[in-house]
Amino acid sequence: VLAVLPVLDLGGDPNERGVVHGRTMAAQIRDNLETYFLRFEAGGADRRTVRAEGERWADFIASDNQDYGAEMAGIAEGAGLSLTEIAILNARYEITYCVFSLEAKKANLASQPPEQEGCTLFGLLPEVTRSEHCMIGQNWDWLANLRGRTLIKRVRRALGPEEGKPDYV
Repeated sequence: VLAVLPVLDLGGDPNERGVVHGRTMAAQIRDNLETYFLRFEAGGADRRTVRAEGERWADFIASDNQDYGAEMAGIAEGAGLSLTEIAILNARYEITYCVFSLEAKKANLASQPPEQEGCTLFGLLPEVTRSEHCMIGQNWDWLANLRGRTLIKRVRRALGPEEGKPDYV
C-alpha cells in the first residue's frame, strides 16, 4: 500500500523548524509517545522510569548538539508536550534496547533474547531521480501503530551563520 507522507518545507532556524513540526504533527507525536510508553511497559519499564531516561537524554542531547536540542524544544512547544517527552521519542531506540534487556532478564532468556523486529529501507539509483544522484532512506517502523505518523522534512538553510551546513531532506 502506497502512503503519501506529509512534507514540511522548513528553514534553517532549529527552534522554528521544531515549532512547525510540533504544531503540524501534534496528534501523531502524542500517539507515537503513547505507543512507545505501551511498548516500554510491555517490556517491564514503567512510565516513571522511561521519563527519567528521557530527562537524561534531553540533557545529553542539549549539551552535545545545541541545534538538535533547540529543534526538540521547538517540537515540544509546538506539540504542547514536555522536552522530556520529545527526548523519549528521540532516544526511543536506546530506551528500547534497555527494555529488551529487561524482557530477557524477566523471562530468564539471557542466552536467547527476544526476537528483534526490523526496519524498512530503500535506495534509488541516479537514473531514476530528478537530481541524478543516488538516494537512500531508512526508518524503523517495527510497531504497527506507527503507520501514518511520519513525515518528510525538507530543510533549506540560509547562508550566513549556518554557512557550511548542508540542506537536507
